[in-house]
Amino acid sequence: MMLLRGATLRRLCAFSVRPFTTAVDVGSRPAEIEGVSAGRDSSEVTRYRSFRESNRSRTRARVEGQLHSFLRSRDNEPWSQGPPREAYWLLRSCGSDMILETMATRMELANSMWEEFQKRAPLSVGMYNTLLQVYLQNEHRFDPAHFLEEMEKAGVLPNQGTLVGILSCCCNEGDIEGATKILDQMRSLDMEINENIYASLITGHCRRGDMENGEGMLKVMQENGLCPTATSYAALLCGHADRGDMDRVEQLLEEMRERRVFPSVGVYASLLDRLSLSGHSDLLPRALDLVPDKQLVYNDLYDLACKCTVRRDNKGTLIMLRCLATLVPRTTNMQLGAILIRAMASQGRMLSEMMVMVAELQGLGFGNHVYEEILHSLHTRHDDRDQAMADALSVLQDMLRHGVIVKEHYFYPNLAYYAEKGDLEGAVEGVALMKEAGLKLRRMSFRYLLQASREGGVASESDDFVGDMDRLLAHIKGTPLMLSLVNEVSVFLLDRGMFARAVERLTSVTSEPIDLGPILKAIKNGVNHSKVVDIPGLVSVYVALHSLPSNPDLSRSVAITTSILVQTSPDLAKQFIEELSGNGVDPGEHAYHTLLHSYATPDTVKEFHAMMKCLQSRGLVLRPSIHKQMLELAADLGDPVRAGQAVSAIRRSGQRLSATAFSRYIVANAKSRRIGTALELYERMRSHDLRPSYEAMNHLMVELLRWGDVHGAENMRRDLEEMGYFPGLVLRNAFLGAYSRRDMSKALQEFEALKTAGFKPTAYSYNELMTGYSLHGDTESIRNLFDELQREGIPLDRSLVSRLFDAYVAKGDIDGGLSLVEEFPSLPPHSSSLMAAMQLSLEAGDEEMVGRVRTKMNEVSGEKNTNNMMFFGHLRAGQVTQANKILETEGFSLNSRDLVTFAVDLKRKRKRGEVYAALELLRDKGHHLGDTTSVAWLRVYDILGDIESALALKEELTSAGHTLSDDFLSRLESITTRSHSQTGARERQL
Repeated sequence: MMLLRGATLRRLCAFSVRPFTTAVDVGSRPAEIEGVSAGRDSSEVTRYRSFRESNRSRTRARVEGQLHSFLRSRDNEPWSQGPPREAYWLLRSCGSDMILETMATRMELANSMWEEFQKRAPLSVGMYNTLLQVYLQNEHRFDPAHFLEEMEKAGVLPNQGTLVGILSCCCNEGDIEGATKILDQMRSLDMEINENIYASLITGHCRRGDMENGEGMLKVMQENGLCPTATSYAALLCGHADRGDMDRVEQLLEEMRERRVFPSVGVYASLLDRLSLSGHSDLLPRALDLVPDKQLVYNDLYDLACKCTVRRDNKGTLIMLRCLATLVPRTTNMQLGAILIRAMASQGRMLSEMMVMVAELQGLGFGNHVYEEILHSLHTRHDDRDQAMADALSVLQDMLRHGVIVKEHYFYPNLAYYAEKGDLEGAVEGVALMKEAGLKLRRMSFRYLLQASREGGVASESDDFVGDMDRLLAHIKGTPLMLSLVNEVSVFLLDRGMFARAVERLTSVTSEPIDLGPILKAIKNGVNHSKVVDIPGLVSVYVALHSLPSNPDLSRSVAITTSILVQTSPDLAKQFIEELSGNGVDPGEHAYHTLLHSYATPDTVKEFHAMMKCLQSRGLVLRPSIHKQMLELAADLGDPVRAGQAVSAIRRSGQRLSATAFSRYIVANAKSRRIGTALELYERMRSHDLRPSYEAMNHLMVELLRWGDVHGAENMRRDLEEMGYFPGLVLRNAFLGAYSRRDMSKALQEFEALKTAGFKPTAYSYNELMTGYSLHGDTESIRNLFDELQREGIPLDRSLVSRLFDAYVAKGDIDGGLSLVEEFPSLPPHSSSLMAAMQLSLEAGDEEMVGRVRTKMNEVSGEKNTNNMMFFGHLRAGQVTQANKILETEGFSLNSRDLVTFAVDLKRKRKRGEVYAALELLRDKGHHLGDTTSVAWLRVYDILGDIESALALKEELTSAGHTLSDDFLSRLESITTRSHSQTGARERQL
């Protein structure tokens, strides 16, 4: 070898580097087994284990991928500041850490990596030293002189680490002479000669077979003031292990203990590794017995099992596995078997050899995913593909025999290969094996079958999947696959909403057990995705399934289909259920309830009640949820009769009324102005310690205020606040309106409180406040509020202008009110405000003013509505003759709302007689026979509490041949029920 010149060696003294790793890498292990094993640092052991775990994932392909990614990220970027840290790591990973590759493979990868790194010169001395370390760990032979020449050409100055590395490499090859010359030169340069260098010299003597001089190096160390360490003894132990001299190994270990030099983890790991590498695997059990705590060398045993497999040392692999099987943690063993089989497959081992290893792995508990690795190696082979696919099928059969879980995608490579070749028989065999494994055949399997049949000439080249599958079905008729193919074609058609075509296939195998799961799922998808659902075809599918010998329960599927159809149209769902029932298939209770729920809206309330009657007539017991929904619907519509029926039904079902149901019942009564019943329910709730909802109390207070019971509303408001509710804007506006009609000081306080509570007054709030001012004729205050509205950005509307008009009328200034029409031409007063002015003019007998007001009324409401209001205005003023004249006017048409308003007004003034007189006038002219007017008459009788007249009106209309509307009958039923309940209450009081 070429020695360094003196000048070069002198330069080396200027560098201080870490000691170079020796041939026996034992210096980086975490803890010693003996002596200090009881106090070892568990966190340090854990960190070491996690580092070693990552080494098992390093393969040539993985490191090459990392190298390419690194080079791409550093493309066109010179290493002016020296090589990046990743370059050191990548090169170092080609050493002994890559346990799943042979030394030759690792050196091939290191050389290719070095060539790439040289293109990005300059390289540092650290990179050359790292390359030396890779040479050393892979026992690579090289010419040190040539290595130093390359460094000199690159302009890189060697340092102490370079010398130590070359010395170690010389010792690795047994070149003691060369190593001694380097050692002498290091001494001449006053370089430190440490125990690692002596360990390398021991290795050199042992590699030459000179064991006596190797052991003599321990005395030389002592003569030079160095005590032998675990590293020194490890080199000597490995030398005897290479010769298979276990007796001397045991003696040396005993000598170490006597000298208080405790073997570390690395000592035992190196010893076991050298025994396997030198072909003495039969001595491994004896060496393992020397390890006092095998748990600490767990990861080294793991790595050694991988190394033995790479070296094709199956005996050593099994010895390591048997030892590992007795250790914990077992969780990290889960992937070991798969790693070993993958390594064997990458070496091209015979299938029989791998199957023997699989049997051993399963017996030891390392059989997780081993079959998958064998299958992967067979499926990815490029030579003799026919034999590889046949072997893959035999492996799959072996998996079934041993009860290993088999998944459908394990068969896909085989099916894809047969499909590509057009081997239909092979594809059928593969699919049959899948069926034997109990797998549900998915569409991908049948796609491969179809491709194989097309390549083999059985199916056509068209895109007609159904036609091709039918031809394939005819080809394999009578085989176990026939039913699966029928299922597949049916699912394909159902999934696309082609129900009629699917029935043809389903009826062809009615004697066979059909897999209903995919078919019912396909029906759901077909209904869900179809723009126009073929109801007759859909019904025929369910009829065909219902006729199967197994008599399957289809109620859940029918209910799901109904719920999907309901989203499109409840009427479509109704047609589906009716046709299904007509064909002898019971839709099931759930489907009926689903349909009934869909009709529970205010717009379809008639259909909801009709459907309820229909289901009850069929003997179907309605769920309590239906009655609760009926109660909700009745509350929304303000129908206390239906709400009472729902409450009774809920009680009959054995359920107690919840606070929510009670509250909804109160809302239904409050909305229909049945304030007495609503209050009674409210008191009942409070007596049972039930908490009414805010909605119920809000409606109740609004109705109390509307009927003038301000004191009762105020008491309830206090209850509301005690319950923790916060009065909303609607409720505050209701109180504002009630106060403004009675006490303006309270109204103003409520208005300020509304603002303080964080609400912004709306146009309705101002309208309620203006109502109070209008009653007192305070036009100035109303105009001040107009200015405030303008500042707040709230536009004026007809209601607000009408309040100002009312104020002028209240103080008798009708002219001032009429001037508002010119002041606000786009916001004329409401008809009711004009009617108040008209009423005042009529009572005053001011014909001129009557004419002027009437002209404005015609402009605002039209002549027809004006005649109605004039008619009732004359009646209010006691001018029956004038009212009769208007009644005889050509084209007079009764306005139902004006009639009801008139009745309410006069009843409040206790003038019931005038109401009956008006009704007689209207009856004489036949203004009670229309659908709308007859309902209005019922409302008037309801206001007057005259049940006899209401029933008489019904008889009169029936005898006259008029068809009674649903609205008329419903209102009459409500009046009758309420009258009976009031009578019963009076009787109970008596």
